[in-house]
Amino acid sequence: LLYLAVSGIIGVAHGTDSLSQFVIEFRAISISLLYYYFFFKLIRNDFERAFLAYARIAYWFAIIALFVWAGACLIDHDFERLRGLATEPAEFCSLILPAYYWYAYRLLTARKHLVEILIFTIAVILSVSSLGYLSVAFGILLLSSRSSKHILSGALIVCALLGVAYKASSFFRM
Repeated sequence: LLYLAVSGIIGVAHGTDSLSQFVIEFRAISISLLYYYFFFKLIRNDFERAFLAYARIAYWFAIIALFVWAGACLIDHDFERLRGLATEPAEFCSLILPAYYWYAYRLLTARKHLVEILIFTIAVILSVSSLGYLSVAFGILLLSSRSSKHILSGALIVCALLGVAYKASSFFRM
């Protein structure tokens, strides 16, 4: 923070930065920096615990997205692409996909988290996001590659799912 402050003051003094722009940037960077510093201090740098917290939040983020999507469809009297609290469907998918993969892995290895997988699957389908669809397809390939006997079935499932998505979605074709 000291480096940013000195750098900003020098920029303002030399006329390469305005005071208002410096204050805006310094405030935003300071908030992020302090947030992450205290977050990791709070969890004692336990990254596994941090990821588990993220995965749980991503699950609830997807549940909220389903309610937001239903409300948007009712208000507009038309099908809306699910984006939840994100600005667009692809961003929504980017936010939840790591958790989706982790829950899918846990489902395959420990037979846990079926409900979470169903929620994430429904949310990604309703997002009609080509990024989401392709990422899920890639995830299926990665998860099925753990076993040589499942790699062919994984590839066939991916081809079938992408074919259905291509046929059904103009967004995906585009």
